[in-house]
Amino acid sequence: INAEYMGEIRRIATGMLARLFVLAVLCAAACAHLIVQKSVVNGHPYVGVVYRLHNIGTSAALDVTIEDGSAKAKFASLAPGANISHTILVTPAEAGKLSQGRAKVSYSGGKVSYSTKPEGVVISTSSSNHNDPHLMEWSVFGGLSALSICVPLALWSYANSKVEGRRRKNVKPQKR
Repeated sequence: INAEYMGEIRRIATGMLARLFVLAVLCAAACAHLIVQKSVVNGHPYVGVVYRLHNIGTSAALDVTIEDGSAKAKFASLAPGANISHTILVTPAEAGKLSQGRAKVSYSGGKVSYSTKPEGVVISTSSSNHNDPHLMEWSVFGGLSALSICVPLALWSYANSKVEGRRRKNVKPQKR
């Protein structure tokens, strides 16, 4: 391989790298970039799965689609610097630890982002904790309330009977 041929290859390679660099800078300057947060809120009788999307790019994200198992949501666009939240409510079929995976978010020309992975949430399908009449708590409250009323009443009654007893002894019958 002669030096003239190597010089030509270097010139073509340098030109291609320069064009790729310019293209990358232009794309980075005018591209959407989504950051996705997924969280799980444990409420009774539902579990809420919340998706928060943040566009940190400089152009709008178009045709935004959230896919998470059988759950799907679509948005027409998300402006640069904008945020959007989407919540789905799920009724758990059984108690136990709910472990969630990452949600897939696709947008603008085949770009894909993945959400954060939420921590496992322990789910109780029993409604006894939320709907019971709290008999134990009310019994303790009633007992302590009765005690705070009965003890002073008993002390007053005892003291009053002593005072009345002394009065009766000190009072002499009147003669007519």
